Amino acid sequence: MYQWLEQELELVKTPKFFLVHDRLGKAPNAPTQPLPESYRRFLDMFGKARFFRDSSGCYVMGIFDRPELEIIKAETYWCVGWYQSQSVLLKELPPGEHDEWPVFEQAVSRRPRHMAQSFDGWLAIRWKSAKARFGPRTWKRIVTGPVPFSQDELAIVQARKLFRWRLVDIADDCTLLVEVTNASERRLPYIGLGVHGNRRGVWLRLAFPVGHIAPGHTAVVEHKGLTSFGLLPSEVELFQEPDPGPEDRPFYWEFRPLPDRTPETPPAGGS
Repeated sequence: MYQWLEQELELVKTPKFFLVHDRLGKAPNAPTQPLPESYRRFLDMFGKARFFRDSSGCYVMGIFDRPELEIIKAETYWCVGWYQSQSVLLKELPPGEHDEWPVFEQAVSRRPRHMAQSFDGWLAIRWKSAKARFGPRTWKRIVTGPVPFSQDELAIVQARKLFRWRLVDIADDCTLLVEVTNASERRLPYIGLGVHGNRRGVWLRLAFPVGHIAPGHTAVVEHKGLTSFGLLPSEVELFQEPDPGPEDRPFYWEFRPLPDRTPETPPAGGS
């Protein structure tokens, strides 16, 4: 059923472009409720998954290993993932009568829209449309994989490990004030920190401008990138981002050139 998908996963050599949990050594969680065959087969083979990491660092589509129940106009649906900003829903049918359930997509505050008669059919349709988002040159680079780090880039990776940070304050509009100490031997233009907003499920990477902080010095920097997400200060958690690999160059602002003046706060990016 999913031989084509296995071939696609093997073709791409860029790490993290696809995240498939069984290939990361994590066993999928088996749902307890009755669900259609093609969705169960997918979980058996791949588990929880995210596909097509775009230029913002976000994934175009993803599949849950624990579907969520939704009742819409007295009809039962199971949310099994997302495509862009839309939820992917399986509409439950009477037991014993159907091996597959129809698939719908739903945007916020909109009615569910029918997409396919089965989960595997929907996956094939959306795989094609997600892949088409990347032009031929970009896709060739994705298939080939990233160029290894240069010696200077490796030095940047080591330097960012020596930047220390402490959250000082979160304003009512979610402007973040963070104290940063540069314990490395070089300046970096930005330091990225992960942000998790609990109630709304926001998961972002914020780049804090630190190009003005010389080695051995400390300063307080701010970021206003959360003001558009409607979060409360009590919902925001900052965390240390993992070390980047060569495939992460576009998403880690540490690799950008040092500015001639104090850099401005960049927009929030996906993580």
